[in-house]
Amino acid sequence: MTTALSLFGRLLLQQQLPKGFHELRLDEPKTGVLQPYKPVATANNRLLAQAERASEQASKNQHTSNFIARLEQANQITSFEQRAPIIKNLLQQWSNHDIHAVLHWLQQQPITNELGEYYSPVLQRYMQEDELGAGEMILSLSAFDVMPSIIAHYINHLTHKDVEAALLWVDSIHDDLSKQQATQSLLNAWSQQAPLEVMQYLSDNSQISEAVSQNAMISIANQLSKQQHQASIDAIHQYPEVLQTKLVYSLMTHWPISDAANAIEWINTLDGGLKNEAIRSYIDYFGVSQQPEVSFELATNMVNHPLKSALLLRVLTHWYRIDPSYASQRVRTTMKLTEIEKQQLIAQVNQAIERSNHQPTR
Repeated sequence: MTTALSLFGRLLLQQQLPKGFHELRLDEPKTGVLQPYKPVATANNRLLAQAERASEQASKNQHTSNFIARLEQANQITSFEQRAPIIKNLLQQWSNHDIHAVLHWLQQQPITNELGEYYSPVLQRYMQEDELGAGEMILSLSAFDVMPSIIAHYINHLTHKDVEAALLWVDSIHDDLSKQQATQSLLNAWSQQAPLEVMQYLSDNSQISEAVSQNAMISIANQLSKQQHQASIDAIHQYPEVLQTKLVYSLMTHWPISDAANAIEWINTLDGGLKNEAIRSYIDYFGVSQQPEVSFELATNMVNHPLKSALLLRVLTHWYRIDPSYASQRVRTTMKLTEIEKQQLIAQVNQAIERSNHQPTR
């Protein structure tokens, strides 16, 4: 039986396969009626994608027509207070569907400061999607009243992601006032991340205006006071002189209220202008209501300066309202003021109180 089957198998192999018969090989891919025909499938996918794009475009067109009609209707409202919130809300909704259509619509509107109000929130959204496009559009806008705010928002956004890109963008601003405002925003935002880097940048770029530089120093001082309070106290004299005064004031405003005794102890280690500024900050921050005698003692320790007279008058005017007898006694017995200074101070306090008593009440 085995021999007969083997012979029959050999005979079959020797015969030529009928025309159209395909010998199945194990290493060949199997085909059948269920396998898709690739050219047809590709064509179907392409048509489907085209249909989806057409549907999306039709939807966008419908939204565009709808929002434009509603915006035109809102523009008919004569009251700005009633009109503006409606338009802003419509633009926000439209931005969720097609922000480019919103920007195109804004570009077609008459140039007014009101238009700037509508650009501002739209651009804040746009910069989240396209930083470069938003930056280019901001540079092309007219001088709306809200431009400083628009620029500041963009600079803050960009600086926290890429300081170098922010510096390059500011450098591309042609209007001097806008560039100065943008520089200020950049330095303030940058100082929140790296105050010492900003301090070095100011040192390397003397062309920055004095006003911008001074404001940046205040921002640097605030950040150092928050981020490195004790380290900044210990190293106060190691910072540039232009920063020391602002840093002393800022350090005092970040001092724990419950630790006033140590604040006074630190103030007494300072000299000259730094001490004056620390005392001014203490009186501003800790106030004169709770311990007016402490504030008075500190003020009498200041170096002679118009600031000393102003602070003494401020402290004593308040103290006289609370306890005039004791306040007057402390002024007369202090050894840190001359007799002429005492007389002048008491006269000024009495005048200040009299003026306030005669002010009309509302």
